Amino acid sequence: MQRPRIVIVDDDFSYIASIQAKFIYEFHDLVDIEIITDKDFFDQFFSRLQKMDVLIISQDFYKEEIARHEIGHIFRMMESPENDSGKAGNVHEIYKYTSAKGIFLEITGVSNLNVPIKEGGNDPKIILVTSAAGGVGKTTIALGLSSALSDMYKRVLYIEASRLQNFQQHMEDDSPILNQGIYTRLANPPKTIYRDISRELRKEKFFYLPPMKAALMSFGIEYHVYGMLAEGAKESGEYDYIVVDADTIFDAAKAKMLSLSDQVIVVSESTKNSVFATNRLVSNISNIGTDKYLFICNKFVENEKEFAADMDVSRYKNDEYVEFFSEYEDMSVEDFGKQDSIRNIAFLLI
Repeated sequence: MQRPRIVIVDDDFSYIASIQAKFIYEFHDLVDIEIITDKDFFDQFFSRLQKMDVLIISQDFYKEEIARHEIGHIFRMMESPENDSGKAGNVHEIYKYTSAKGIFLEITGVSNLNVPIKEGGNDPKIILVTSAAGGVGKTTIALGLSSALSDMYKRVLYIEASRLQNFQQHMEDDSPILNQGIYTRLANPPKTIYRDISRELRKEKFFYLPPMKAALMSFGIEYHVYGMLAEGAKESGEYDYIVVDADTIFDAAKAKMLSLSDQVIVVSESTKNSVFATNRLVSNISNIGTDKYLFICNKFVENEKEFAADMDVSRYKNDEYVEFFSEYEDMSVEDFGKQDSIRNIAFLLI
């Protein structure tokens, strides 16, 4: 059977390399991939009739006459998310600075390329949701993601890993853990700490660890206990995803939690303060450019005046934009999970 032919066109080789690497990693030698970075060669290449399954091409290179060639699907990579208008004929528009994983999933989904199934792909995953500054809606994203994954028939455990918890305002049962013995165990946690406290877990849309009666320091509990709980939950095999909603403090315990997580979601806003804080976080993480990290711009308003200026100074690329929820105060956890943007994040994890 003939292998699918994929051509990637952009003058930024580093950008092409990340997309090419993702296709090679997923397909191995089951596809033919060609890259074009030179405009003169590009013009010469398309001066002859070309036949290919997928063309991934930057906005600057694209010409209308390209559609005359025998191309199954054309993906035009747009410089701005506002210009990502969807589909016109066989031309699909994608925001260029989505993650390589996000672009790969959209292209393979639209073009019906069959991705080989990897063994061990269903292992439980720890998803760490964090931010560099407070007030960006991190908990909304974490709860919405937990709900969306549950809608996709995934077994989810949500843990708010904060020194002082506030997530309970969104739950039907907001009562704290009352068993004093649990606090004693958490203050001196054995390796079996997850198993020891698992009977306290509750379930509404998904499983969650109920809130504590007071801040961690009131019980002499160290922050690293959350990492132990997440690891224990993963080892139990009872969940597909353990969503850990971490606070903004960056210390040794947080660094360890970043290391043990399978995926890290960094939430920010399109404001100068948020971009500055997120840049600072990025500068302290060594492997930030890998697929392990997803960046989410929350409370996004289309055509927001400050957006362009703020993003020009960012050291990261947003993978998804979550719109500002004008009805936030009246929305439930289930409502969060039904938003298209949050569901898109969930698809990036599956």
